[in-house]
Amino acid sequence: MTEFANLQETAISPENPTPAGLLASAITAAGEAAYHWSMATDVLTWSSNAGAVLKRSAGLFGSGKKFATLLDSDNLTTRYDAVMHSFAEPDPAGVAFRIEYQLRATAENPAIWVEDSGCWYPDAEGKPREVFGIIHLITDRHEQDQNLSYLSHSDKLTGMMNRGRLTEALQEAITVSGSEGAECAFAVAAINNLDVINDAFGFDVADEVISTIAKRLRSVMRSGDGIGRYSGSKFGIILNACSRAELDRALDRFLLVVRDGVIETRHGPVWALLSIGAASMPESADSAEKAMARAEESLSHALRQSTDSFTVFEHAEERETRRMVNARCATEIIECLKNGVFHLAFQPLVNVATGTADIHEGLLRMKDTAGEFVAAGHLVPVAERLGLIRLIDRAVVQLALEALHRHPGARIAINISATTANDARWNSQIID
Repeated sequence: MTEFANLQETAISPENPTPAGLLASAITAAGEAAYHWSMATDVLTWSSNAGAVLKRSAGLFGSGKKFATLLDSDNLTTRYDAVMHSFAEPDPAGVAFRIEYQLRATAENPAIWVEDSGCWYPDAEGKPREVFGIIHLITDRHEQDQNLSYLSHSDKLTGMMNRGRLTEALQEAITVSGSEGAECAFAVAAINNLDVINDAFGFDVADEVISTIAKRLRSVMRSGDGIGRYSGSKFGIILNACSRAELDRALDRFLLVVRDGVIETRHGPVWALLSIGAASMPESADSAEKAMARAEESLSHALRQSTDSFTVFEHAEERETRRMVNARCATEIIECLKNGVFHLAFQPLVNVATGTADIHEGLLRMKDTAGEFVAAGHLVPVAERLGLIRLIDRAVVQLALEALHRHPGARIAINISATTANDARWNSQIID
């Protein structure tokens, strides 16, 4: 207590050579103020720089009760909570604490954030007897942390949730709906003609369009639902406690609010339309990832319509069967390429005049588990759909070249897909 009193009473000056004076100068330079709080008397004793650090008159915080009146009502915790709601065995080392809270704004000064840290010491019954601590001004750091937190969860252009936070919120909505036995839905709304707007007016105007549509969509959303920037020209919308009938009405409402009028930009009026794909949970998905995939699939159907429209995902047995076949064939193709299962069968093309085979056509075959060569024609359509045909074409060329090395005088014709032939990068690989 004597050292603290010396610190409190010492004139703060770098020229003061006493230990107390140097210590007082140090905490002032660090934007800190020291205090002692007696539980028995509720007296708060402060270092002499406290008023300057807290930007408040020292007369406002001479006791714990007075200091409490300076606190913002939105604080989650305070020093009083951290200390008075604690209990500890008597310990000479004290009980450490560290908390952050806000002092409310006054007529003369803005609100400030402080970090309050120190130790409290228990009496014989384990209850707080006194507190020694340091208050450090952290307003700038707190604002920076808040800004970083906002940027990590929000889209800068629209102020909405970004893709990451939207995914978290969607998973939370699915979990809540599951626990309550209710339905919810997720929709992806895409601006149909944003690429045209980009080309005609530039990206700045496109940003204006995105921002305006974001405001229109938000204006017709129910309280408690969520919306975020899903990607460049897409918005993700979470609809809580939403039945299928309510979902149809909501999607109609979103289309209408965008279709309702032109968007005024600094380069003139622009017309924009939406297409929307949606999925209902838990019927169509049980996770955020599946819900997004289902909504994206529905959106692709909506985009193929002649005008702005919406499509809600529905399970189709034929589509699911086709996907299973695609997945199985894709795996088979990759395994064949990795394990050297593809081969060429050479069919002679006979010159009718001479009766000799002037050229051979290399036809793709694969070796089955019994060692027999079978046609691989069933894989080609799937490979073309899945974008794997380029890999097969390259394998065919390599097999043909290997055959020519073994038979230098041979002439071989091979089949290359139009996809590979018209792809400049792959075409150049084939020629090389």
